[in-house]
Amino acid sequence: MQTLFERTTELHWKDAAQFELDLEREVARQIAEIRQFARSLAEMGIEGLDGLKLQVLIEMEDGRRSKTPGLPAVEPREFTLP
Repeated sequence: MQTLFERTTELHWKDAAQFELDLEREVARQIAEIRQFARSLAEMGIEGLDGLKLQVLIEMEDGRRSKTPGLPAVEPREFTLP
């Protein structure tokens, strides 16, 4: 069995600004992979995916020794399949 999408992504804390940039980059990468998968399904003749609304839910575990400053709050990222 092949894994289609990464379930977890590890980000290394430098500061809040860098964390946000890294998080957005990784979420964009995951959304691109999901869209590519949907395109592959469409090429195989599977219909009804256009306009489907999906969410990337972000759950964080803070593995830092010092939890200060706290990690920024993040909202799910919604997107629509083309």
